[in-house]
Parts: sequence; structure tokens; C-alpha cells
Amino acid sequence: MSSPLHEAVQLAQAGRRDEARAQLLQIVQSDPNNEMAWLWLASVAADQPEYQRALNEVLRINPANHQARQLLVQFQQQYAATQPPPYASQQPYYAPPPAPQPHYGAPPQPYMAQPPVKKRGGCGCGRTCLLLVFLFIILPLAACLGLAYSPYSLGLLDLGAVYLPGEFGRKTVNFEAGTYEVSITVPRTWYAAETGNLWWESWRDSLDSNLPFDNADQSWAELEIDPAEISAEDGGLAIVETNIFTLMSSGSTSGVTFQGVVDLQDRITGNLDIATFSCENVRRLEDRMRSPGGDVEVIELEDDLCAIRIDRVQPFPEDRIFQNYNAPDEIRLINFVTPSESQLGSMWQISLPAEQYGTFQDDIDHMIKTAAVKD
Repeated sequence: MSSPLHEAVQLAQAGRRDEARAQLLQIVQSDPNNEMAWLWLASVAADQPEYQRALNEVLRINPANHQARQLLVQFQQQYAATQPPPYASQQPYYAPPPAPQPHYGAPPQPYMAQPPVKKRGGCGCGRTCLLLVFLFIILPLAACLGLAYSPYSLGLLDLGAVYLPGEFGRKTVNFEAGTYEVSITVPRTWYAAETGNLWWESWRDSLDSNLPFDNADQSWAELEIDPAEISAEDGGLAIVETNIFTLMSSGSTSGVTFQGVVDLQDRITGNLDIATFSCENVRRLEDRMRSPGGDVEVIELEDDLCAIRIDRVQPFPEDRIFQNYNAPDEIRLINFVTPSESQLGSMWQISLPAEQYGTFQDDIDHMIKTAAVKD
């Protein structure tokens, strides 16, 4: 007949830990000097204190038990356990030992013998590093992106933000023309050349100093207008490229000029003989507005409204050429009318050196679609 210890060992080897532990506890209670029972109890211990206690009992009984000593040292290193008192001086937990038990060999490695090692992540600087990353990387980046996404001018930051893709590199310019409110989305370094616009005046003075015109009688100030003089009938406001790097590569100015409101109801028509800006009506103008050397395009917008665009490339007029720079060979003129309502729209003209068209092509398409006027 097998002994209780033999049955407990079989239960432990079969993975029935709770049953093995219960039986081993009964054994060590009745036989506190049973070295093998304590060692097997360590292998199925319910928690760390019980595990440590079982190994201490093994060493109390047999200080030469190498396996128990090694496991206890590992446990103390990993959990900073306090070294137990000398084993010879420890008192048994229970009554004096009965007769010795048969030997069953070494138990399997106790499940708590290799507790997980706590690892420190990263460089070990913890919260300090996270705070520094937040303050000097994440926060400035978020601020820059937030500013870049702003639809309005950022002043000096526009010079860097203009190189961001899509909407990040554009802004909205708003102004009044008589009783109308007008707006258009342009590259960030294009500024409304109007008196009192501090950012324009700052760029204007810088360009007069660093990129003057070849004709000494011309200046950047000639491009500006008093906001009170912008009219619904004739427009007059120029929105001008101020990026000196782009300008130096082109040899002359680039920009878009507001040429007035088209109000079909109030007969401010701009010579457009149509009743509304419906796509059907606008397409009727397509052939009539075609001119030699010019291309006409009808652009569909929302609500069955259409814009019309006329492109012409012609020899450069030898006007506003930068000092010490070669004049462009050709100038590209893009006239367009964009409706905001069925009978209300705005007229514009984009003027730029022909070789710069590829640089601004996406921006030009966006200008045509976003130009708006509201009464």
C-alpha cells in the first residue's frame, strides 16, 4: 500500500496541485521533520510566504540540502527576501519528528522558483524623459500643426508653413468690396497688398530692400491699395506672392487680382450675358469666350453651379522684372469667374511667369473653387 507522501507526490506530478498541497500540509503537520514533504510542498505552495517557509523547513531539517538552498537563494535575490536565521536555531513548526520517511527523489522545479523579473523600460529615466519628450517634441509639434492648419495668416510662420502639403500650406484671405464680403484661399505666402496690412507692409519693405525691380521707378508699394478703394464693380485688390525664394527663381511677380463682383440680378455682369450661373448657361459662354491662344474650361461646382476659366500664355511684357535677374520668357494669365450663388459670383485674374505654373497648379485649381462672395 502506498504511503500518504507517495500519493501526494503522484498528485503533484499529475498536476493536481491543490489536492497534493492539502495532503502535504497534513503530512508536515503530523511529521514536521519530513524533509521530502516540505520540499514537495514548496513545489505546490499557494503563495510566496508558504514557498519560503517550506524551503526554510527543508534547510532546518537538512542544512546540506543543495536544491532547497539554491531555490531559496534565487527567491531572496529576486524578491529581496530577508535571510532567515541560522537553520540550526530555528524551531520546528509542529511537534517533534516521528520516524523517517522513504526517499522519493527530487521534486520538480517549484512553480515559484523563477518569478518574473521586473524590467525597467527604455533608458530608465521614467517620468522625467516622458515629460521632456512632451515639452520639447510633442507640444511644439502639436502647436505647429495646429497653427499650420489655421485658415488665416500666421505671419512669419507662413514662410515655413507654405511648404506643407494640401490645406496646411494654404490660408484664406477675406476683404470687403463695397457691400460685399469676398474671400479666396491662396498659398500662405501670398498676402493682400492693402494699406494697413502689417504683414504685407513688413514683407513689402523687405522685398523693396532685397529684391528691388530693375526699373528704379517701380516699387512693391505700387501694388497695394487702400481697402476703402476696393470696389464691387472694378475690384482692384492684388494678393501677391512674397516668398523671396520662389520670386528669385521666377524673375518677376506672381499673384491674383480681384476684378470685381458679378451680380446678375443687380446687372453688375462683367459682360456675361447669362441669367444664372447654372452649368447649362455657363457652357453656352464657352465658345463665345474662346480667344486665339487661349483655352476655356467650364468647372463644375456644387448645386449645379459652374465656374469658367480662360488661360492665355503670351510674351512677357517686360514689366516688374527684378534687378539682376533675367526676365521670364512668357507670362501666364488665368481669368476666372466663380459663382457663390445662382446669380452672384466674383471675377479674378492670376498672373505669373509661365514656368511657375507647375509650382502653383494645385493652388490655382483650389483658388478657382474657393473664391466666394457674399452680399
